[in-house]
Amino acid sequence: MRQSRFTEAQIIGMIKEQEAGMPTAEVCRRHGLSPASFYKFKAKYGGMNVSDTHRLKCNRTIDLAVTHKFPVLEFLRSGHLRQYRRGGKGRAI
Repeated sequence: MRQSRFTEAQIIGMIKEQEAGMPTAEVCRRHGLSPASFYKFKAKYGGMNVSDTHRLKCNRTIDLAVTHKFPVLEFLRSGHLRQYRRGGKGRAI
């Protein structure tokens, strides 16, 4: 997935500028983004603080860990780990 040019803190700052009364076109021109991108960011980050985005990022990390850990747990439960250790490599997982 492509990374954004802007950090989450910068995006929230742009949204706060617009909510403070600056016209959307002016905010977009100053920061160099299209109005469509601005409204997409506003739909995702509107009403959040920087600390809320940190919490959102932590939740995404936990979701990914749970999603990717399941195959590892199945590998451990299946007995392949014992077989791997007896293979003479001497490496532990």
